[in-house]
Amino acid sequence: MNHQAKPCYEFGPFRLDVTEHVLLRQGHPVPLTPKVFEVLRVLVQNSGRLVEKEELLKEIWPDSFVEEANLNRSVSVLRKALGEDPSGYIQTVPKRGYRFVAQVTARPQERPELFVEERTYSRIEVQQEEEIETDNPRMGPLPDTLVALPSRVRISRRMAAVAGSVVLILGIPVVGNLLADRMPALSPDGTMVAFFQPEAGPMGDFWILPVTGGGARRITFDVAQGSSPAWTPDGRFVLFSSKRAGSMTLWKVPVSGGSVEPLLVSPGEDTDPEISRDGSKLIYTHVRHTFVLTVLDTVSRQTRELRKTREILAGPLFSPNGEKLSFFSHQSDGDVHLYTIGSDGSDLQRLTWAKGERNTFPRWSADGAFLYFNQSRPEPSLRKLLLSGGPSSALVSGWTWETHRYAHIDSSNGSIVCTRMDDNLPVSTIIRDIKSGREVSLGRVLLNPPMV
Repeated sequence: MNHQAKPCYEFGPFRLDVTEHVLLRQGHPVPLTPKVFEVLRVLVQNSGRLVEKEELLKEIWPDSFVEEANLNRSVSVLRKALGEDPSGYIQTVPKRGYRFVAQVTARPQERPELFVEERTYSRIEVQQEEEIETDNPRMGPLPDTLVALPSRVRISRRMAAVAGSVVLILGIPVVGNLLADRMPALSPDGTMVAFFQPEAGPMGDFWILPVTGGGARRITFDVAQGSSPAWTPDGRFVLFSSKRAGSMTLWKVPVSGGSVEPLLVSPGEDTDPEISRDGSKLIYTHVRHTFVLTVLDTVSRQTRELRKTREILAGPLFSPNGEKLSFFSHQSDGDVHLYTIGSDGSDLQRLTWAKGERNTFPRWSADGAFLYFNQSRPEPSLRKLLLSGGPSSALVSGWTWETHRYAHIDSSNGSIVCTRMDDNLPVSTIIRDIKSGREVSLGRVLLNPPMV
């Protein structure tokens, strides 16, 4: 396969190979996650020029809502990888952005030699049983196939390393290296996870993985930019947004394998697919000059615009009964607030109003009476909002989307299940009793794919 040659960039002891998507230090690869690599690429290609934070966010996360803290953290990780002093390579311009200040030399890309690194691992199995005490013997059923923990339980963990030889070829994605945004989605029966695996910067494919572990299976073969997947209620198809045909449009692919079929063909971009539990309605965000919350009747194939705005609109989710939708939207003053709207387009309600707040990623309680959401300012926290009225309250202070993701509340509203993050990487799944604040770590990530 022929690719258009791109220049390599050299600075200090480093060589940035954009074609092979690798950073070398004196010929040795420096491990970087895809997003951190993209931050470096943009800064190096604009060396000497101030790159505004907003420009970086749009370039690296073009179809996702991310906090500025994600960018700051990526720059921090990049600085550590470069081993620089505070101003050696990347200069921070307070409140504006970053400038790459080192001298950069662009050189024509030579035909690369194939770089192969072979590593051999012995097969390792660890069988571990431990007793974990909890303060709440009646937590009730937890979502996403997690079972309730009695007051004293035994948890068996099995961890296996890869057996035999593993050959790593630079420029070829390694399935096990799941260190970037994957946007996982659980199947309706809770046995499988669909996720997006970046391979070349923001481009990649969709995979599925059993929640019990084992081998991941690739279900698309496009190496294209993608967005969060969703499952049909019968678990037979995965819906997703992808640039596989040029712009971000909606597609579906059989979980068992097969051809990818278009869901919609429309001008502009379609993202954030979410299907109602009965499978009768599909909600998505259509973007073309404006952001339009749009619902598709899966039987008649008719679409209806529910909400149109020039501000960013994201994260639509159906209520448990499918009659309402929640979402969050940016305001012109920089605040971010929560909304609900009827699935027929009626009864639009703005739920949060306080000046200076940034509220994102609302999720419904099992009975549809509450919304749980992340607040990044003024008080970083996971919060609870009663839909019948009243102010929100903090369930856990200090939690942000960057530290605790994919929070689910059990049907009795007694416990929280979420993925704990560290340096933007998933670390473990935790169960937190809301009343006592006691946490149990399962020591593995259940809502994100493990290393395979």
